[in-house]
Amino acid sequence: PSNDFNALGQTSSFLMQDDQNLVVSMVPRSFYQPVCPPNSLDFGFSSTAMHWLSKLPKHLNYHTHINVCDQGEDKAIFQAQSQLDWTTILLARAKELKSGGQIVSANLSTDGKGRYLGNNQVDLNMHDVLHEIWKQMQIEGLIKPEEYVGATFQNYYRTEAEFIACLEDSQSEVYQAGLRLGEIQTILIPCPYRSQYEEDGDTEKFAQGLTQTIRSWSEHTFRNAFTNRSHEDVLDIVNQFYARFTARVRENPSQFSMDYSHTHLRIYKE
Repeated sequence: PSNDFNALGQTSSFLMQDDQNLVVSMVPRSFYQPVCPPNSLDFGFSSTAMHWLSKLPKHLNYHTHINVCDQGEDKAIFQAQSQLDWTTILLARAKELKSGGQIVSANLSTDGKGRYLGNNQVDLNMHDVLHEIWKQMQIEGLIKPEEYVGATFQNYYRTEAEFIACLEDSQSEVYQAGLRLGEIQTILIPCPYRSQYEEDGDTEKFAQGLTQTIRSWSEHTFRNAFTNRSHEDVLDIVNQFYARFTARVRENPSQFSMDYSHTHLRIYKE
C-alpha cells in the first residue's frame, strides 16, 4: 500500500515508447497469488522480494529482526511461516507456468557462513545497529514499550536448504505440481555505497546514501509500530531514528556496509 505504483506505471509507459513490441502489464495482486492465466507463462523473474512473509508470525520483544536471533522457538516460528509461504509462492508459479517454462528468482538469503543482508561478519551488523537505535529511543521515552515491540520485520532470509527442500522432496505439493530445481547458487554482493566510499572517501555521501537505501525498505516497518500518534509525530520520530543511523555511519564509516547475500534459483516445470 505504501509503494508508489503511479510512478511505476509512468516508467512502464516510458519503456513501451521505444519498443512497439513491448507490452507492460501491471497486475494488482500479490506474488502469493497467481498473476497470470493458468499454463500461460514461458519465463518469470523476481528479484529481492520473496523474503517478505505473507504475515508476521509474532512480534519480538528483544530485537527487530529474527535472523539476528539465536536458534530457538521464535526462530522456528518464523522459519515455519517462511517455508509455508515459499510453498504458496511456488504453487502459484506452478499454475502459471507452461510445461517447460522456467522462473529465475534472486532472493535475499542466509549463506553457508551465516551471512545475510547487512551482516558480512566483518563490519557492524546493520540490523543490530537499527535495533540498538530503536531500543535507545524507547529507553529515552521517545517511543512507548509497545511501539518498540511493534517494529518487528515481517521477513526471513532463507538458507539454500530451505529454498530447495520442497523442490527435491517427491512427496511435497510443489514437486507434485511439476516444479524442479534447475540451478542454485548463493553469492555475496559487496555494498555499492561502501565501495564508492572506499574510492572517493566522501563520508557524508556514504552516510546519506546508505541511510536512504536502508530507509527505502525499512521505514514502513517502523512507521507501522505506531497506532495512536499524529502523522507529524510519527514523521518526527522516524526522521530522528534515521538521523541517528546517519550519525553513526558518519562517526565510524569504515565499520558500515550493506553487503547482499543473494541466492539465485532457476526453477522449471516438467
